[in-house]
Amino acid sequence: MDKLPRIGVLGGGQLGRMLQQVATRWNWPVFCMDKSTDSPAALYSEYFTTGDINSYDDVMAFGGDKDILTVEIEHVNIEALFDLEKAGKEIHPNPTALSLIQNKCKQKDYYKANLIPSSPHFNFDSRLEAIDLFDKGIIKLPCIYKSAELGYDGKGVRLISNRQDIKELPDLPGLFEEKINIKAELALSGCANADGELVFFEPVTMTFDPETHILPDVYCFPGALEKYRPELENIATKLIKGLAIKGLLAVEFFLNQEDQLIVNEIAPRPHNSMHHTIENSTTNQFEQHLRGIGNMPLGLTSTLTSAIMFNIIGRSEKLVEADWPGFRECLNIPGCHIHLYGKKVNKPGRKMGHITLTGNDMTSLKENLKKVKNTFDHE
Repeated sequence: MDKLPRIGVLGGGQLGRMLQQVATRWNWPVFCMDKSTDSPAALYSEYFTTGDINSYDDVMAFGGDKDILTVEIEHVNIEALFDLEKAGKEIHPNPTALSLIQNKCKQKDYYKANLIPSSPHFNFDSRLEAIDLFDKGIIKLPCIYKSAELGYDGKGVRLISNRQDIKELPDLPGLFEEKINIKAELALSGCANADGELVFFEPVTMTFDPETHILPDVYCFPGALEKYRPELENIATKLIKGLAIKGLLAVEFFLNQEDQLIVNEIAPRPHNSMHHTIENSTTNQFEQHLRGIGNMPLGLTSTLTSAIMFNIIGRSEKLVEADWPGFRECLNIPGCHIHLYGKKVNKPGRKMGHITLTGNDMTSLKENLKKVKNTFDHE
């Protein structure tokens, strides 16, 4: 067997940690870098480097002895990745695709230029330009504001209802997009390798908190979205091939009231919408990503059971040590799988872990979700 490539992950949060958890089964050297010494991936201290993923020098130094680099968050130093690619390193996603995905204005422009269904949008470079778009009647309210860069987990997204909302925006590049009358929010994740294999996981339905825009729940019921699956996969395939993605690409969709699919955002990495695959898929998303970027044969994506995934989100206004008084009670729930990320500080809007409920009865799963929400105290 060929020697397994040394993989470096830029970022040491829960996604990096879960990639490492898979890699340890195969004794695969997967290393993470993060500037926080108590980040989740620091659990595997032998494979952890302290460094800033936004620093050119740190990324170059980290990548020097790696065969392949990947990311667990898009906001990394892109210049270093271009230079590492020139030096012969494999970078996934490729730096050209990542530089586009990093910027939501460029991302939306790409959809428009390549006939990817997306909501109408208007880019701006400053707050004054944003106000001018409104004053000229170019944008209609209400609409959605997104910052061009550094947005994740609902950050950098706002509902704009009036002119005052626009005046309160940060003086940074961003965009306005049409507010969609949403019937449902769906997600699909595909994985490709260099040999041309391409597989998809079962599509899921998501719910979002209307205030924080964070994803609380994911519902995976085999066959429930079969009506939309061909189009979901066609759009995702066009994105994966167009951007030359190797490894995972997660695509978030809006389904509007006219039953039209509209791409919201994409992420070239493991994604929160697919965490349930750890328990309910033949091959989970983390293993699949490693297979894809390592050019291994891709695994089967057969769905083993229905599942609901619930994000444990910090709600406390105080920065307190994470404590979970409902942990023991939840262990009594059949098919309840608890994943805690090892983050020591619980603060508002922070993903502290997730719980996946598995089973074949939809009614029972939804009842168990209520129990989890009532029992697992995350205040």
